[in-house]
Amino acid sequence: MTTLLLLRHGTSVNNTERRFSGQFDTPLTEQGRLQAAEAGKYILKSFPVTAVYASDLTRARDTVTPVAQALGLPVTLDPALREVDLGDFTNQPIQEYKALHEEIYRAFRTENKRLPKGECWGDVTERAWKAFQRIAAAHPNETVLVGTHGGVIRALQTLWQGKDPSQIDTTPEPTNASLTVIDCENGAVTVRLQSCNAYLTEPND
Repeated sequence: MTTLLLLRHGTSVNNTERRFSGQFDTPLTEQGRLQAAEAGKYILKSFPVTAVYASDLTRARDTVTPVAQALGLPVTLDPALREVDLGDFTNQPIQEYKALHEEIYRAFRTENKRLPKGECWGDVTERAWKAFQRIAAAHPNETVLVGTHGGVIRALQTLWQGKDPSQIDTTPEPTNASLTVIDCENGAVTVRLQSCNAYLTEPND
C-alpha cells in the first residue's frame, strides 16, 4: 500500500486578488509561505515521507519545499499535476469574467465543457489520475508528499466518489494548504483524511 499526501498550495497572490489562476504561475503570498511552513511541520511530525512531488507551478513547488528541505529530498516536478488550464479565463478577475461569460462558465462547471483554449474537468481528471497512479507505482509501500492544486484534488475526489466530471461542484473544494491523505492499493483508493487544515493559524480558502 502506498500513502499519498495531497497538499494544496498555500494562499497565492491571485487568491488574494480574486483572479482566476489556472496554469498562470502566481506565487505564494507571505501568508501562503507561513501556511506552507505550518503544513510542513505537521507533515514531518505525522507521516514518514520518503519522496516529494509537485506540480511545476511555483505555488505548488514552494508549498512542499519546507518538507523536502527538512528531509534532504529532491522535489520531482510533474506538469501533469498542474491546475486546470482555464484558457481565456486565465488570470482574469473572477467575478467580472464569470458575469461576462456566464453561459460558457456554467457549461464548464456543470457540463464538462472545455473553456476556450483550455481544458474541461474530464481532461484534468484523466491526466492527474494517471500521474497519481504512476507515482504510487514508483513508490510501493512508501509515503509520498504531492504538492498540487485545488482543482486537481477536487477532480480526483469526484472520480473516487464514482461521479461524472460534470458533477465536480458537488465535491467541496479543498482550502489553501489543506491536506488530503489517500491510501492506494491494487488500484483502489481509500480516503483517510480530507481537506484538513487544523494545523494552520491563518486558514484561508
